[in-house]
Formats: sequence, structure tokens, C-alpha cells
Amino acid sequence: MKLFNLKCEWENIHNKAIFDSVNEALDGLRPYGLKGPPLSWSKQNRTLTYKNGHITEIPKILETVEKKVLGWIGDDDVKKPVNQVWEERLAVILVNEIEENEPLWSDYEFEETHVKIDMAEIITEELIKESIDILQNIKKTE
Repeated sequence: MKLFNLKCEWENIHNKAIFDSVNEALDGLRPYGLKGPPLSWSKQNRTLTYKNGHITEIPKILETVEKKVLGWIGDDDVKKPVNQVWEERLAVILVNEIEENEPLWSDYEFEETHVKIDMAEIITEELIKESIDILQNIKKTE
């Protein structure tokens, strides 16, 4: 029974890895790219960027995703030591991740929005505390 449970767990991990890989590959094909659509209050214009605009049919999209995922696997590493393969693949993944997500790092509008929301929450919390103190002082004097 333990062996069966272990096999099921391995299969779930394998399926999740495949799902995550396909999802990552599909993310690159989104109409607004990795940034997604602009926030509703954004004053910054963001045009639709179809990097892969020529791909509009589902079979072509799936073929592109399959090539990308299989490209991540690589078959020429069979004869290399495992540690070397891991290091090389990790380096390639990190470089690709940096290249794909670089625009997200400089999205100051997103950061500005989060800072404003955080500051509004802090100010609101302080105002509530002050109001409670004032009301308690009024109640004590009565």
C-alpha cells in the first residue's frame, strides 16, 4: 500500500511539473505579455503586444508550447554528469527568466500603487486609533 501511495505522489508531482511548464510556456503567448492588461486606474497607455501575433489557431499555439517545453528538457545532456547538467540547465533557466521578466522589474506604476495603498492603510489605522483615544477621553470626562 505504501508503494502505491508513493507512486501516486510521484505521479502527482510529475503531472504538476508538466502543468506548470505548459502554463509558463502559455504565459509568454498572452496578448499583453507577462505584464498582463493595465490596471483599471492606470493612466499609462499599454498597447496589445502580440509577440506571437501570427499564432492565432489553437493547434499552432499548442505546437509552439510543446516546442518550448521540450526545449527546456534537452536530450543532448545524457552523457554529462548529473551535477553539470543541473548547473547548466539552472543557468539557462535563470537567464531566460531574467530576460522575460525584466520589464516587470521596472514597472514603477505597479510599485507606486502598492506604496500608496500601504500608506493609505497606515494613515487610516492611525486615524482610527486617534479617534478611539479622543472618544475614550471624552467618555472619561463625562
